[in-house]
Amino acid sequence: MERNSALPENETIIIANPVSGAGGGAKLASQAAERLRAAGTTVRVTLTQGPGDAVTIARSVPDDASAVVAVGGDGTLREVLTGLDGRPVPVALLGSGTENVVAKALRMPRNVDELCEVLANGWQVRVDLGEANNHLFVILASAGFDAEVVARLVSVRQGPISHLTYFEPLLGALKSYDFPAVRVEIDGQTVFHDRGMVYVGNLPRFAMGLSILHKASPDDGLLDVCCLPCRSGIEVVRIAREIFDGAHANATGAVYTQCESVQISSDSPMPFQCDGDAGGSLPLTCRVRPGAATLIVPPDVSFP
Repeated sequence: MERNSALPENETIIIANPVSGAGGGAKLASQAAERLRAAGTTVRVTLTQGPGDAVTIARSVPDDASAVVAVGGDGTLREVLTGLDGRPVPVALLGSGTENVVAKALRMPRNVDELCEVLANGWQVRVDLGEANNHLFVILASAGFDAEVVARLVSVRQGPISHLTYFEPLLGALKSYDFPAVRVEIDGQTVFHDRGMVYVGNLPRFAMGLSILHKASPDDGLLDVCCLPCRSGIEVVRIAREIFDGAHANATGAVYTQCESVQISSDSPMPFQCDGDAGGSLPLTCRVRPGAATLIVPPDVSFP
């Protein structure tokens, strides 16, 4: 893990999603800007207006910016990193989303005081990103039931969301999703072909604290892949319990492995998602992008 504590003395850009999570992004961004300006930092704040907007804003960030602060959830961070793809601008995350998986996994700031401390004394670390077709992801991409829930949520979402917002899409998927067969290939070899769910990613933590990719590390240059047979909503509940118990990877028919790239396909229409955002439909090719992003994290953070 490469670390660097120095930040250049240039402008800090805050990109905030005002509707992430419960909708407090704009207020947090204003508070952060006020604190940073009081400390002598030059700050520019831009609010997103809709999906994909953070990508466009991040693309306009100059290469010599001190840092970009993404205020929002995991999807906002993913969009910011997409817009900065290939450039060395370091990124801090002030989590204001529903799950804040990355913020929790890497102990990134959850309030303005912590943000100012991390910007002043944190480390810059190089982390891997995943690429799912044309989409980058920080946490994971998945195909199957989880992606179906995300797709249903997107179709009804209006403004800020909470965990309760997922209830109707989740219940609907449990009742009516038909769990089509999915094929997973690594280096030309089929490692899984069954009705079920597939997870590919870089971090061990997922939504609701589930540790699906429990061996994953964001700086090992590999993607972790977990394939879980599943044929019904009742089996989803069983698998969730196995994940909480850490027994899912050893279940009958399950596959857990690591690779640099993986191909996922299905003979039936099947959605995929990236970091909680809808990505489209299979087929899907996922690749690792080693050390593709620079994040600013507390100095005592260590990766598995």
